[in-house]
Amino acid sequence: MAELGTFLKQHRENKQMTLEQLQERTKIQKRYLEAIEQDDYSALPGTFYARAFVKSYSEAVGLNPDDVFEQFGHELPQPKSQADQIPSRSERIKKSEVQRKKPKFAPFLSALAVLAAVLIIAVAIWVFNMNDGGDEAENMPVEDENGNEEFETNEGDESAEEDEEENAQEEGSDEEAAEADAEAENDEGSEDEAATEEDDEDEEEQEEAGLEEASVEGTHAEYYVTGSEEIEIELEFEGNSYVGFQDQNRSILEEASPGTEEAEQTYDFTDEGYVSMNIGHAPSLTVYVNGIEAAYAADTAQSDVQRITVMRE
Repeated sequence: MAELGTFLKQHRENKQMTLEQLQERTKIQKRYLEAIEQDDYSALPGTFYARAFVKSYSEAVGLNPDDVFEQFGHELPQPKSQADQIPSRSERIKKSEVQRKKPKFAPFLSALAVLAAVLIIAVAIWVFNMNDGGDEAENMPVEDENGNEEFETNEGDESAEEDEEENAQEEGSDEEAAEADAEAENDEGSEDEAATEEDDEDEEEQEEAGLEEASVEGTHAEYYVTGSEEIEIELEFEGNSYVGFQDQNRSILEEASPGTEEAEQTYDFTDEGYVSMNIGHAPSLTVYVNGIEAAYAADTAQSDVQRITVMRE
């Protein structure tokens, strides 16, 4: 069976479509499309984008994404553990919800089990002391009708008391075992519920990974980054363009132009969570956000000065 990358590439070539044409149709950077065809998902901006990119690729070459995921879904990377990535806002909310859903009566059950054990021990000590006292009283000499001393015994009572003690211990053990089982079932139910919520949340985040248009006004386009905390801006220069990066206070963060630098430049604004780009000579510059092309607000043939703002949702 062909691997996912080979499968998608074959369908693209059957459509006689070049990578440049596919990039124009999907708005996904060419090098990420090549990485998908080579099954190199580590080259993508994040694991959450793997499903989103494969879905766009499949639709562009006329495939049903659901059928592709059903056949090749096991090849896609799974979301990294929380120790390997910055936790997203939804993950932080999820953690607090799981913690709140832990059974509040678990400490009460533990305390009840300890109290039952103490009670059983106390009853056993009391019964033991009663037996000792009874034995002393029963062994005291008494006189019969002829004035002779005799010792009385009550074997029947001793047997009854022993049976009562054993029954009390068995009842206490049964009660303690039942409480332990109830506590274990509650813990397992909470763990299953938390695991189910985590799976649902991971699947939802994978589907939502992308770039969402927030507003377009004049020559200013605003975008939200979805499904990821990362904000990675990639610039592809084809001429003498200029980019000025600003924060929410309009302070300059970075400036970029082709000059002697590489035609492709990458900037990371994950820590800021917000960046606004003033772009001069826009026709010769393509902007990508986490590997997805960000469209200009206006036709660059009409206005070569544009502005793009990117922020977390």
